[in-house]
Amino acid sequence: MKTLNVIVAEDHSIVRDGIKLLLESDNSIAVVGVATNGTEVLERIEASRKADVLLTDIQMPGIDGITLINSIKEINPDIKIIVLSMHNDIAYVTEAFARGASGYLLKECNAEELLFAVKNVGSGGIYLSMDLSEQLVGVFARTTKVNDAQANLNLEFSERELEVLQLISEGLTNNEMS
Repeated sequence: MKTLNVIVAEDHSIVRDGIKLLLESDNSIAVVGVATNGTEVLERIEASRKADVLLTDIQMPGIDGITLINSIKEINPDIKIIVLSMHNDIAYVTEAFARGASGYLLKECNAEELLFAVKNVGSGGIYLSMDLSEQLVGVFARTTKVNDAQANLNLEFSERELEVLQLISEGLTNNEMS
């Protein structure tokens, strides 16, 4: 199995060092750079284009994680990006994925989930933390209920419109209906 080269971007040194140690505990992952902000990430990537995955915080000094995603994708669209954040707001999640992220993890995740996400994204998959997945399912379920309710509105059709709908459902062509 190919070693995944990872850059870790986190502005809190104790968190950054912990993530680095955790990732390096897995023989299939090599941390090829660490950064405290988005500017440093860009410098690391421009200096060494061998990163496969960027694990980045969303809120950092200078260039934030969302803006960083755009910049990384311009420099090297092949780098997979995982956002690691304390923010469980769906707006952050959708924005990150819309900009090109391949994963979104909450900082409260455990070691196994972090390692799984890095490996999964590094091999071309996508990953969304379990808590956020459950939250999104709830949003989709509520949206579906609203759409169903709107579909059940009382609509009034003329007798001819109902007749045409019946003929369409029978598979008749326009010429046959007229």
